[in-house]
Amino acid sequence: MSWIRRRSPRGTSGISGCELSDSADPPYIHFVADGAGRTVIELYSNPIDTIPDYASMHPLRLHVAFATADPDGSRDALVAAGASVIDDLNREDGTRLIMLRDPWGLAIQLCKRPQPLL
Repeated sequence: MSWIRRRSPRGTSGISGCELSDSADPPYIHFVADGAGRTVIELYSNPIDTIPDYASMHPLRLHVAFATADPDGSRDALVAAGASVIDDLNREDGTRLIMLRDPWGLAIQLCKRPQPLL
């Protein structure tokens, strides 16, 4: 399998300075790493299985969560890219949770906590 590796320039992916590695051949695999190389997410699709109906699933059954220092800015960028807002919560402890769905129905959560998890 051959790989295409590149660094995302600021502003093109919404994740400035991330590292992207993509398989050039099926099944298509994509790895996204933060600029520090501490976090890697694998995005994988194999056409031998059908894609689940994410839109019919409750967002708490399956979602991908991201910590963000700017929940409103992150929400606005995702909405501009085709996502839709499901819920926007401000908890008493200062936690901000925004739940969205991407254009394919997958739930995405944006989270800002008063104390970072890590």
